[in-house]
Amino acid sequence: MNQQATLSQRFFATCIDFLILPPLCLLVMLVTGLTEDADAYVMPWFFLRLWGLLVLSYLLLQGFTLFTRAQTVGKLIVGIKIVSLDDTPASAFNLCTRTFALISIALIPLPYNFTGLLLLIDPLFIFGKDRRCLHDHIGQTKVIRLQGPN
Repeated sequence: MNQQATLSQRFFATCIDFLILPPLCLLVMLVTGLTEDADAYVMPWFFLRLWGLLVLSYLLLQGFTLFTRAQTVGKLIVGIKIVSLDDTPASAFNLCTRTFALISIALIPLPYNFTGLLLLIDPLFIFGKDRRCLHDHIGQTKVIRLQGPN
């Protein structure tokens, strides 16, 4: 049985991912030109475009390592990995469900405060006995420490 990733490992992996994603998202926004005219900011299309650009940027940055190694760039650097609950490799379905569940929920036209609350609640689940965030529960996954080289 593999050891679960520590809170600090998951925190630092998330920090790395969040530090490198916004610049790439900005680059994608500049290259695609989807937000360069006033019509791009008309509601609700603005939020849909923003989320679309975020998802595209996320897939450009994390897609390869996520679907070939079950690791984001941050997890790769820190030495942790996503697996299914029985310690077998996580399936593409589990990885997609885990990754895009919260983004999909955030697209539901609910008050902004609910989306922010959901994004705050998600990581709080890590303080439970099994140290799994809400998105881990939704995707039926957990994050483990790697033994030796990645």
